[in-house]
Order: sequence, then C-alpha cells, then structure tokens
Amino acid sequence: MFENVLIYAAGEARDGFPALWLGWDPALFGQPMAEFFDCFPEAVQTFLRDVHPGFTAQDWESYGIKRPDTWESFEGYDWFPSESFDEIETMPSQLMWFTKDSGQLYYCVNSRLPGKLILAYEGNFDPPGDFAAELDELLTRRWDEQ
Repeated sequence: MFENVLIYAAGEARDGFPALWLGWDPALFGQPMAEFFDCFPEAVQTFLRDVHPGFTAQDWESYGIKRPDTWESFEGYDWFPSESFDEIETMPSQLMWFTKDSGQLYYCVNSRLPGKLILAYEGNFDPPGDFAAELDELLTRRWDEQ
C-alpha cells in the first residue's frame, strides 16, 4: 500500500543525512476524532485537523505525532509492569503513547490529564510535564540523534 505524504527535509542530522519528517494530508483522513484526541492542547488538535494528521520521522512513529488512526492505549502492553501504572494512579487504558525518540523514551498523554505530557522509559513514568516544552525539545533533538 502506498501513502501520500509531504516530506520535509530540514537540514542535516548528526550522521550527515537529511533530517526528514513526513506529514500526512488531512484530506486522506477526514477529521481525526480518535480516542485521546481531546488529550492534546488545542494548538496540536488544530494542527492534526487542518495541517497534518500525523507528522513523524520516516519510521512513522518518532519525533512528532503519530497518525490518529494508529493510536492505542497501553491496555494489553506487557512491557510496562502494572506497578508502574499504580505509581502514577492511572489505568493502562487511560494512557497512550503518541511519539518516541530514537530509543525507548515514549511520549504519552493521559485521558485524565488533558494538555499534559508524560514521559515513559523502561517501565517508569515521569510526573506529568508541560506538553509544548517537551515536544519542542524532542523535535529539536531530531538533528542530534540520527
């Protein structure tokens, strides 16, 4: 299956290759009203609706925001122990990762905490943080991690 995407080449990454992002056409997906959509800040919701319903590196899942049709909660993931969810007082069904870095650092939203971002690494969760600041930091790190 082929996907129509807009490819952004934004300078060189550390490895000398172009830093690429893929942006999907909103006309292909209609209005992305997937579960967890309301967890994102209003500006991100507008971006997903009107600009790109998915904006990632070429692996389709890192350094941006995955397409809404690929979102799923942590329900059924066995790589995060249940004790981890107890520590942040949430259920796996209330948490969804929407992007990651080049390794195992996952960026998550929680349906109980709209507008906040939670970092997850090796079965541990950080306290909720500022969504915009964390996402900006990830996007700029893209040039350093290839």
